[in-house]
Amino acid sequence: MQLSLSLTASPEFVIGAGASRCFGGSTKEVTKLERLLADFHHGKEAMFFNSGYEANVGVYSTLPQPGDAIIHDTMAHASIHDGIRYGRASIVKAFAHNDLQSLDAVLEKVKLGSADISCGRRTVFVALESYYSMEGDISPIPEILSHVRSALPAGNGVLIVGEAHLGIVGPNGSGYMSLGTGEGKYIANFARGLMYSTGPSFPTVAAIRASIATLSSTDREQLRANIMLFYQLILMHPRRQALSKSGISKEAFVAIIPIITKQGQCHKLQQRLQVYGFRTHAVRYPAVPEEERVRLMLHADNKPDEIKGFARVLMEWGWEIMQVGPRPETRL
Repeated sequence: MQLSLSLTASPEFVIGAGASRCFGGSTKEVTKLERLLADFHHGKEAMFFNSGYEANVGVYSTLPQPGDAIIHDTMAHASIHDGIRYGRASIVKAFAHNDLQSLDAVLEKVKLGSADISCGRRTVFVALESYYSMEGDISPIPEILSHVRSALPAGNGVLIVGEAHLGIVGPNGSGYMSLGTGEGKYIANFARGLMYSTGPSFPTVAAIRASIATLSSTDREQLRANIMLFYQLILMHPRRQALSKSGISKEAFVAIIPIITKQGQCHKLQQRLQVYGFRTHAVRYPAVPEEERVRLMLHADNKPDEIKGFARVLMEWGWEIMQVGPRPETRL
Protein backbone atom coordinates (compact mmCIF):
# COMPACT_ATOMS: atom_id res chain seq x y z
CA MET A 1 0.00 0.00 0.00
CA GLN A 2 2.82 2.41 0.88
CA LEU A 3 4.46 1.85 -2.51
CA SER A 4 1.16 2.44 -4.29
CA LEU A 5 0.65 5.68 -2.38
CA SER A 6 4.16 6.86 -3.23
CA LEU A 7 3.49 6.25 -6.90
CA THR A 8 0.12 8.00 -6.90
CA ALA A 9 1.80 10.97 -5.25
CA SER A 10 4.20 11.26 -8.18
CA PRO A 11 3.48 14.22 -10.49
CA GLU A 12 3.97 11.81 -13.42
CA PHE A 13 1.34 9.37 -12.19
CA VAL A 14 -0.93 7.92 -14.85
CA ILE A 15 -2.38 4.41 -15.03
CA GLY A 16 -0.80 3.49 -18.36
CA ALA A 17 2.54 4.35 -19.94
CA GLY A 18 0.88 5.67 -23.08
CA ALA A 19 3.72 4.75 -25.43
CA SER A 20 6.70 2.46 -25.92
CA ARG A 21 9.91 2.97 -23.96
CA CYS A 22 11.47 4.70 -26.98
CA PHE A 23 8.61 7.17 -27.42
CA GLY A 24 7.79 8.65 -24.04
CA GLY A 25 6.88 5.47 -22.16
CA SER A 26 10.13 5.40 -20.18
CA THR A 27 9.11 7.33 -17.07
CA LYS A 28 11.25 8.34 -14.11
CA GLU A 29 9.59 5.62 -12.05
CA VAL A 30 10.63 2.97 -14.58
CA THR A 31 14.19 4.30 -14.55
CA LYS A 32 14.20 4.11 -10.74
CA LEU A 33 12.89 0.55 -10.95
CA GLU A 34 15.73 -0.43 -13.30
CA ARG A 35 18.25 1.03 -10.84
CA LEU A 36 16.59 -0.93 -8.03
CA LEU A 37 16.71 -4.14 -10.08
CA ALA A 38 20.38 -3.60 -10.94
CA ASP A 39 21.24 -3.14 -7.27
CA PHE A 40 19.14 -6.15 -6.26
CA HIS A 41 20.98 -8.38 -8.73
CA HIS A 42 24.38 -6.79 -7.97
CA GLY A 43 24.71 -5.69 -11.60
CA LYS A 44 25.86 -2.49 -13.23
CA GLU A 45 22.66 -1.91 -15.18
CA ALA A 46 19.23 -3.41 -15.70
CA MET A 47 16.71 -3.16 -18.51
CA PHE A 48 13.05 -3.82 -17.86
CA PHE A 49 10.96 -5.79 -20.37
CA ASN A 50 7.23 -6.39 -20.03
CA SER A 51 7.75 -10.16 -19.67
CA GLY A 52 10.47 -12.78 -19.48
CA TYR A 53 9.41 -14.04 -22.89
CA GLU A 54 9.85 -10.58 -24.40
CA ALA A 55 13.24 -10.20 -22.71
CA ASN A 56 14.58 -13.47 -24.12
CA VAL A 57 13.29 -12.73 -27.61
CA GLY A 58 14.79 -9.23 -27.44
CA VAL A 59 18.21 -10.38 -26.25
CA TYR A 60 18.67 -13.38 -28.53
CA SER A 61 17.32 -11.64 -31.63
CA THR A 62 19.51 -8.58 -31.07
CA LEU A 63 22.91 -9.33 -29.51
CA PRO A 64 24.26 -12.20 -31.70
CA GLN A 65 25.52 -10.89 -35.04
CA PRO A 66 26.29 -12.59 -38.38
CA GLY A 67 29.31 -14.83 -37.83
CA ASP A 68 28.45 -15.43 -34.18
CA ALA A 69 27.25 -18.75 -32.76
CA ILE A 70 24.60 -19.65 -30.21
CA ILE A 71 24.90 -22.89 -28.25
CA HIS A 72 21.89 -23.72 -26.11
CA ASP A 73 20.80 -26.40 -23.66
CA THR A 74 18.21 -28.71 -25.20
CA MET A 75 15.80 -27.80 -22.39
CA ALA A 76 16.09 -24.05 -22.96
CA HIS A 77 12.81 -22.15 -22.72
CA ALA A 78 10.60 -21.65 -25.77
CA SER A 79 11.25 -17.91 -25.68
CA ILE A 80 14.97 -18.54 -26.16
CA HIS A 81 14.24 -20.64 -29.23
CA ASP A 82 11.98 -17.92 -30.62
CA GLY A 83 14.61 -15.24 -30.04
CA ILE A 84 17.23 -17.36 -31.78
CA ARG A 85 14.86 -17.92 -34.71
CA TYR A 86 14.40 -14.17 -35.17
CA GLY A 87 18.10 -13.42 -34.75
CA ARG A 88 21.10 -13.28 -37.08
CA ALA A 89 23.54 -15.76 -35.58
CA SER A 90 25.24 -17.81 -38.30
CA ILE A 91 25.59 -20.97 -36.20
CA VAL A 92 23.01 -22.46 -33.83
CA LYS A 93 23.64 -25.75 -32.05
CA ALA A 94 22.25 -27.55 -29.00
CA PHE A 95 24.00 -29.62 -26.35
CA ALA A 96 22.40 -32.34 -24.23
CA HIS A 97 20.73 -31.10 -21.07
CA ASN A 98 23.30 -30.21 -18.39
CA ASP A 99 25.83 -32.50 -20.14
CA LEU A 100 29.37 -31.11 -20.02
CA GLN A 101 30.77 -33.70 -22.44
CA SER A 102 28.10 -32.80 -24.97
CA LEU A 103 28.89 -29.11 -24.46
CA ASP A 104 32.59 -29.77 -25.12
CA ALA A 105 31.80 -31.67 -28.30
CA VAL A 106 29.54 -28.90 -29.62
CA LEU A 107 32.09 -26.21 -28.78
CA GLU A 108 34.73 -28.16 -30.70
CA LYS A 109 32.45 -28.50 -33.74
CA VAL A 110 31.72 -24.78 -33.69
CA LYS A 111 35.42 -23.92 -33.59
CA LEU A 112 36.23 -26.32 -36.41
CA GLY A 113 33.46 -24.81 -38.51
CA SER A 114 34.47 -21.18 -38.05
CA ALA A 115 37.99 -19.77 -38.20
CA ASP A 116 36.66 -16.42 -36.91
CA ILE A 117 35.34 -18.08 -33.76
CA SER A 118 38.42 -20.23 -33.32
CA CYS A 119 40.71 -17.18 -33.33
CA GLY A 120 38.37 -15.05 -31.24
CA ARG A 121 37.04 -12.61 -33.85
CA ARG A 122 33.43 -13.74 -33.43
CA THR A 123 31.45 -14.59 -30.30
CA VAL A 124 29.89 -17.79 -28.98
CA PHE A 125 26.78 -17.18 -26.86
CA VAL A 126 25.85 -20.04 -24.50
CA ALA A 127 22.16 -20.01 -23.57
CA LEU A 128 21.23 -21.47 -20.17
CA GLU A 129 18.65 -21.30 -17.43
CA SER A 130 19.79 -21.31 -13.82
CA TYR A 131 16.88 -23.56 -12.84
CA TYR A 132 14.90 -25.72 -15.26
CA SER A 133 11.51 -25.71 -13.57
CA MET A 134 9.97 -28.33 -15.85
CA GLU A 135 12.84 -30.74 -15.16
CA GLY A 136 13.49 -29.89 -11.54
CA ASP A 137 17.25 -29.45 -11.79
CA ILE A 138 19.83 -26.68 -11.57
CA SER A 139 22.32 -25.85 -14.29
CA PRO A 140 25.99 -26.56 -13.38
CA ILE A 141 26.91 -22.98 -14.26
CA PRO A 142 30.40 -22.84 -12.68
CA GLU A 143 31.43 -25.99 -14.55
CA ILE A 144 29.91 -24.77 -17.81
CA LEU A 145 31.73 -21.46 -17.47
CA SER A 146 35.01 -23.29 -16.87
CA HIS A 147 34.52 -25.48 -19.95
CA VAL A 148 33.62 -22.49 -22.14
CA ARG A 149 36.69 -20.56 -21.00
CA SER A 150 38.89 -23.58 -21.66
CA ALA A 151 37.46 -24.11 -25.15
CA LEU A 152 37.59 -20.40 -26.03
CA PRO A 153 40.83 -19.05 -24.54
CA ALA A 154 40.50 -15.83 -26.55
CA GLY A 155 37.64 -14.88 -24.23
CA ASN A 156 34.96 -14.81 -26.92
CA GLY A 157 32.49 -16.97 -25.01
CA VAL A 158 29.47 -15.30 -23.37
CA LEU A 159 27.00 -17.01 -21.02
CA ILE A 160 23.41 -15.73 -20.99
CA VAL A 161 21.65 -17.16 -17.94
CA GLY A 162 17.88 -17.01 -17.49
CA GLU A 163 16.89 -16.34 -13.86
CA ALA A 164 13.11 -16.63 -14.11
CA HIS A 165 12.66 -18.13 -10.62
CA LEU A 166 13.90 -15.76 -7.95
CA GLY A 167 13.42 -15.67 -4.21
CA ILE A 168 15.43 -18.57 -2.80
CA VAL A 169 18.89 -18.72 -4.36
CA GLY A 170 21.49 -15.98 -3.99
CA PRO A 171 21.82 -12.98 -1.65
CA ASN A 172 18.30 -11.92 -0.60
CA GLY A 173 16.92 -14.27 -3.24
CA SER A 174 18.51 -12.29 -6.08
CA GLY A 175 19.26 -15.39 -8.14
CA TYR A 176 21.97 -17.91 -8.89
CA MET A 177 24.07 -15.39 -10.79
CA SER A 178 24.27 -11.61 -11.05
CA LEU A 179 25.11 -10.39 -14.53
CA GLY A 180 25.49 -6.85 -15.85
CA THR A 181 23.98 -5.63 -19.13
CA GLY A 182 26.94 -4.10 -20.86
CA GLU A 183 25.03 -4.06 -24.15
CA GLY A 184 22.02 -2.28 -22.69
CA LYS A 185 22.03 0.72 -25.03
CA TYR A 186 22.33 -1.54 -28.07
CA ILE A 187 19.38 -3.64 -26.92
CA ALA A 188 17.30 -0.52 -26.25
CA ASN A 189 17.83 0.69 -29.81
CA PHE A 190 17.40 -2.60 -31.66
CA ALA A 191 15.22 -4.96 -29.58
CA ARG A 192 11.88 -4.73 -31.38
CA GLY A 193 9.90 -5.95 -28.38
CA LEU A 194 11.22 -3.03 -26.34
CA MET A 195 10.85 -0.51 -29.15
CA TYR A 196 7.30 -1.36 -30.16
CA SER A 197 5.65 -2.54 -26.92
CA THR A 198 3.95 -0.09 -24.58
CA GLY A 199 6.03 0.62 -21.50
CA PRO A 200 5.04 -0.73 -18.06
CA SER A 201 2.15 0.90 -16.22
CA PHE A 202 2.56 2.52 -12.81
CA PRO A 203 0.67 -0.30 -11.04
CA THR A 204 3.09 -2.80 -12.62
CA VAL A 205 6.07 -0.81 -11.35
CA ALA A 206 4.53 -0.66 -7.87
CA ALA A 207 3.89 -4.42 -7.83
CA ILE A 208 7.48 -5.22 -8.83
CA ARG A 209 8.92 -2.92 -6.19
CA ALA A 210 6.68 -4.54 -3.59
CA SER A 211 7.82 -7.99 -4.76
CA ILE A 212 11.47 -7.05 -4.33
CA ALA A 213 10.73 -5.81 -0.82
CA THR A 214 9.01 -9.12 -0.05
CA LEU A 215 11.98 -11.12 -1.34
CA SER A 216 14.19 -9.27 1.12
CA SER A 217 11.81 -9.96 4.03
CA THR A 218 11.35 -12.87 6.44
CA ASP A 219 8.85 -14.40 3.99
CA ARG A 220 11.79 -15.71 1.98
CA GLU A 221 13.11 -17.65 4.97
CA GLN A 222 9.65 -19.09 5.59
CA LEU A 223 9.46 -20.24 1.98
CA ARG A 224 12.87 -21.87 2.31
CA ALA A 225 11.68 -23.70 5.44
CA ASN A 226 8.56 -24.90 3.61
CA ILE A 227 10.64 -26.23 0.73
CA MET A 228 12.94 -28.12 3.10
CA LEU A 229 9.96 -29.60 4.94
CA PHE A 230 8.42 -30.87 1.69
CA TYR A 231 11.63 -32.54 0.55
CA GLN A 232 12.16 -34.13 3.96
CA LEU A 233 8.64 -35.55 3.94
CA ILE A 234 9.04 -37.03 0.47
CA LEU A 235 12.63 -38.24 0.55
CA MET A 236 12.31 -39.78 4.02
CA HIS A 237 8.88 -41.31 3.46
CA PRO A 238 8.86 -45.06 4.32
CA ARG A 239 7.41 -45.88 0.89
CA ARG A 240 9.83 -43.65 -0.98
CA GLN A 241 12.29 -46.42 -1.81
CA ALA A 242 9.50 -48.59 -3.18
CA LEU A 243 8.56 -45.94 -5.71
CA SER A 244 10.60 -45.08 -8.78
CA LYS A 245 12.47 -41.79 -9.05
CA SER A 246 10.84 -38.53 -10.07
CA GLY A 247 11.74 -34.88 -10.43
CA ILE A 248 11.50 -34.39 -6.67
CA SER A 249 14.41 -36.76 -6.13
CA LYS A 250 16.80 -34.33 -7.81
CA GLU A 251 16.85 -32.19 -4.68
CA ALA A 252 17.07 -28.81 -6.38
CA PHE A 253 15.40 -27.37 -3.25
CA VAL A 254 13.45 -24.65 -5.02
CA ALA A 255 9.81 -23.63 -4.81
CA ILE A 256 8.72 -24.98 -8.22
CA ILE A 257 8.80 -28.77 -8.30
CA PRO A 258 7.88 -31.09 -11.21
CA ILE A 259 6.28 -34.44 -10.38
CA ILE A 260 6.83 -36.79 -13.33
CA THR A 261 3.92 -39.13 -14.10
CA LYS A 262 3.12 -41.93 -16.49
CA GLN A 263 1.49 -40.92 -19.77
CA GLY A 264 -2.16 -40.08 -19.24
CA GLN A 265 -1.80 -39.71 -15.47
CA CYS A 266 -0.90 -36.05 -14.93
CA HIS A 267 -4.49 -34.78 -15.08
CA LYS A 268 -5.66 -37.62 -12.82
CA LEU A 269 -3.08 -36.64 -10.21
CA GLN A 270 -4.03 -32.99 -10.54
CA GLN A 271 -7.70 -33.88 -10.01
CA ARG A 272 -6.89 -36.05 -6.99
CA LEU A 273 -4.93 -33.23 -5.40
CA GLN A 274 -7.69 -30.75 -6.18
CA VAL A 275 -10.23 -32.90 -4.32
CA TYR A 276 -8.12 -32.38 -1.20
CA GLY A 277 -7.85 -28.64 -1.80
CA PHE A 278 -4.40 -28.51 -3.40
CA ARG A 279 -4.01 -26.43 -6.54
CA THR A 280 -1.36 -27.70 -8.97
CA HIS A 281 -0.86 -27.56 -12.74
CA ALA A 282 -0.84 -30.55 -15.09
CA VAL A 283 1.67 -30.13 -17.93
CA ARG A 284 1.78 -32.26 -21.06
CA TYR A 285 2.93 -32.10 -24.68
CA PRO A 286 3.54 -29.67 -26.39
CA ALA A 287 4.36 -27.58 -23.30
CA VAL A 288 6.95 -30.27 -22.47
CA PRO A 289 8.52 -32.48 -25.15
CA GLU A 290 8.26 -35.90 -23.52
CA GLU A 291 7.13 -36.89 -20.04
CA GLU A 292 3.96 -35.53 -18.49
CA ARG A 293 4.19 -33.91 -15.09
CA VAL A 294 2.32 -32.05 -12.40
CA ARG A 295 3.87 -28.76 -11.39
CA LEU A 296 3.86 -27.89 -7.70
CA MET A 297 4.54 -24.34 -6.54
CA LEU A 298 5.14 -23.84 -2.83
CA HIS A 299 4.79 -20.42 -1.22
CA ALA A 300 5.58 -18.77 2.09
CA ASP A 301 1.96 -18.84 3.27
CA ASN A 302 1.74 -22.64 3.16
CA LYS A 303 1.28 -24.06 6.66
CA PRO A 304 3.20 -27.17 7.83
CA ASP A 305 -0.05 -29.16 8.07
CA GLU A 306 -0.87 -28.26 4.45
CA ILE A 307 2.54 -29.44 3.26
CA LYS A 308 2.25 -32.66 5.26
CA GLY A 309 -1.22 -33.25 3.82
CA PHE A 310 0.00 -32.68 0.29
CA ALA A 311 2.90 -35.10 0.74
CA ARG A 312 0.53 -37.72 2.18
CA VAL A 313 -1.93 -37.47 -0.73
CA LEU A 314 0.91 -37.52 -3.26
CA MET A 315 2.57 -40.62 -1.83
CA GLU A 316 -0.75 -42.43 -1.43
CA TRP A 317 -1.57 -41.76 -5.07
CA GLY A 318 1.83 -43.05 -6.18
CA TRP A 319 1.40 -46.20 -4.08
CA GLU A 320 -2.05 -46.84 -5.55
CA ILE A 321 -0.66 -46.55 -9.08
CA MET A 322 2.00 -49.15 -8.29
CA GLN A 323 -0.55 -51.61 -6.91
CA VAL A 324 -2.68 -51.67 -10.09
CA GLY A 325 -1.66 -54.17 -12.80
CA PRO A 326 1.97 -54.87 -13.76
CA ARG A 327 4.75 -52.70 -12.46
CA PRO A 328 4.00 -49.28 -13.95
CA GLU A 329 6.35 -46.80 -15.56
CA THR A 330 5.18 -44.06 -13.22
CA ARG A 331 8.21 -42.29 -11.76
CA LEU A 332 7.13 -40.80 -8.51
